Amino acid sequence: MRFATGAQGTSSEAGRHAWKFLAPGAVAPFAGTRWPTPSAAGPGAWVVGETEDIYACRTEDLSWWVDCELWEVELAGPVEEFPTQLRGRAGRLLAHVAAWDGAALYAYGEACAWRAREWAVEALVSEQLGREAEVLRQCQTLDELTSRARAAEGLSRGRNLAGFLADTAARASQGKAALAACNAASAAILYRGSPEAFEAERRWQAAWIAKRAQLPAPAEGSDAAAAPLRP
Repeated sequence: MRFATGAQGTSSEAGRHAWKFLAPGAVAPFAGTRWPTPSAAGPGAWVVGETEDIYACRTEDLSWWVDCELWEVELAGPVEEFPTQLRGRAGRLLAHVAAWDGAALYAYGEACAWRAREWAVEALVSEQLGREAEVLRQCQTLDELTSRARAAEGLSRGRNLAGFLADTAARASQGKAALAACNAASAAILYRGSPEAFEAERRWQAAWIAKRAQLPAPAEGSDAAAAPLRP
């Protein structure tokens, strides 16, 4: 990577606005690059890909790349579209999304856990395991949800979902929201009985992030409503 102060790309190639999650300090979580941040004078300097390209995402892709900081970015082209991200030859940070912070990241993992709790409860009830379902329904904290879901884990669909729930709640409790969300999306396959449920759950998660971060609703899946942060 290198930094450049001049604009990159032609007018037809530049100007694609997108979003980018970064680790604390505006550090790229995979490449380790520290991105120049905006100042009163304007956007951050361009980061130009030399050995690798610059990646960012659309609103509907947010759940695939979640991290501690969220930035509005500009990509210079040619900009290519992929199923869960965008790729350009250069990018620069335009603005920090202040509504996305540590509390929002934690709440995201928490929301995924409570949503998975509802699936496990429904499945247990359908298997006539009302007592186990009620125990999960009464949980008030993530730690409580983790331990009680683990106790209900087993081989049936409902008990299997309880196992997914225990893992999701544990990750959320540890502040590992990205892992909690991925685990919940995997549980959605079992809950809905379809491999396509994983992508559908990712869209719901992206809509949740967009709402919490005060961004425009995703192009797809914007019908998803935010799950309650508490049971």
